[in-house]
Amino acid sequence: LLPLEFYRANVLSYIRSQAREADIVIATYFETALAARFYPAKRKLYFCQHLESLFYKELPHNDLSRVDAEVSYHLGLEVIANSSWLCGQLVNRGLQPKLCCNAINKEFFWPLSTPIHRKNNEVVLISYGGRNVDWKGFLEMARAVAIARLACPNYQIIWRVYGSASLPSKNDIANYESLGFLQQAQLGEAYRDADILLSASWYESFPLFPLEAMSCGLAVISTQLGTEDYCRHLETAYIVEPHNEQSVADGIIALVQQRELRNHIASTGLVESTKFDWLSSVERMKNIIEGFE
Repeated sequence: LLPLEFYRANVLSYIRSQAREADIVIATYFETALAARFYPAKRKLYFCQHLESLFYKELPHNDLSRVDAEVSYHLGLEVIANSSWLCGQLVNRGLQPKLCCNAINKEFFWPLSTPIHRKNNEVVLISYGGRNVDWKGFLEMARAVAIARLACPNYQIIWRVYGSASLPSKNDIANYESLGFLQQAQLGEAYRDADILLSASWYESFPLFPLEAMSCGLAVISTQLGTEDYCRHLETAYIVEPHNEQSVADGIIALVQQRELRNHIASTGLVESTKFDWLSSVERMKNIIEGFE
């Protein structure tokens, strides 16, 4: 509720009063980057987890927040990016970021040893609802599911959604089964009870949910921006265009009607997911922090 300038001044005043000398300080969000810049530390790092200036409309101060997000990349901090796509965006801004991808918890996300027995014409999609933000592409997913259902009259396409979504489960576009908010163990079970993970985000930066689904043995339909580190078209995922419900529908139709393609993408995606474990990711971050990368 405070004006941005007053809010920022209070944050910096608080940091100044609480700060203690340190070897390293790490910012993890654009609003903490400025605080890290003035923190009394020998090294100052910034672990970027998205190009935050893209979704400034969701932030309290809108355009001022967008400017703040852009400025955060030019404070002289050592920058780390969580995806190759984000690395490219930061390079375009004149920076030299280091790459450290995230990973998934294999304790919760693992495949079934035997496939689920379904009716021959039944296919289950699962999607993340996307916190009611436009850029998660939920409206495009709904329209794509509606198109696919019309194009595949001999199949029963069941769509399940976890988390909050911009459309209710009963709507005028494409009905779905709402799973509500799930803890990780529940989410793993929900993935293993599905066939295809459907995502249509306009942009991401190493999203975990497609990789989690891969690790549970699902075929993944996804847009490309931010998933390049593990999604390759017709190999580990079926890549579709953002903002394009027909392209998303084409992906659904292809994987619904072509079981062999669906199984191929699921199996190669499962192998790909094994590359992203937390031990490797933590070791990479540790080396960056200690100056060995």
